[in-house]
Amino acid sequence: MRIKLVLSNSSQYECYAPITVKEVTILGRFSSSGPNHTEFFYATSNHSGGKAYVRYSSSNSTGHLKKPLIVVEGYDASLVAPNLAGDNYSYESFITSLNRVVDLGYDFNYQLDDIAGYDLVFIDYNYGTDYIERNASLFKDVLNWVNADKALGGSVQQNVVLGISMGGLVARYALADMTKK
Repeated sequence: MRIKLVLSNSSQYECYAPITVKEVTILGRFSSSGPNHTEFFYATSNHSGGKAYVRYSSSNSTGHLKKPLIVVEGYDASLVAPNLAGDNYSYESFITSLNRVVDLGYDFNYQLDDIAGYDLVFIDYNYGTDYIERNASLFKDVLNWVNADKALGGSVQQNVVLGISMGGLVARYALADMTKK
């Protein structure tokens, strides 16, 4: 950095100082300002429906998923017991929890987006307390949509699944069921 001061009597003073940027701003990474795309999955006889929020990596400008990280929400009782459970655990809740880790000295958001280049797909169930089998059915629909979108963009990257609490059981059940069939 260079600072130059010019006084009214025409005398000049200059100084120089090095500047080190320790991290990239969070605004360019997964952001709680909202997803790039929301895919709606309407209720069927197999599941209660839900949404898949997509936030592309800062390195992905294709408009299609390249390297998906599918986050499966856990048990969410906000619909049936709002006074006990509080607000719906959402895409924004997940991003906020990612950004809180920075305070502990590790920038998980930076590692997922800027370093690893993951596209985030967050599954938010319409009825987060439904049976595991029914939520697994929605997970399968989302996974099939993710794979179709990857194919449209020419990606052959494997999917990575992160299940939060009961979301881990839902994803594991669905993947095991898909493997059997």
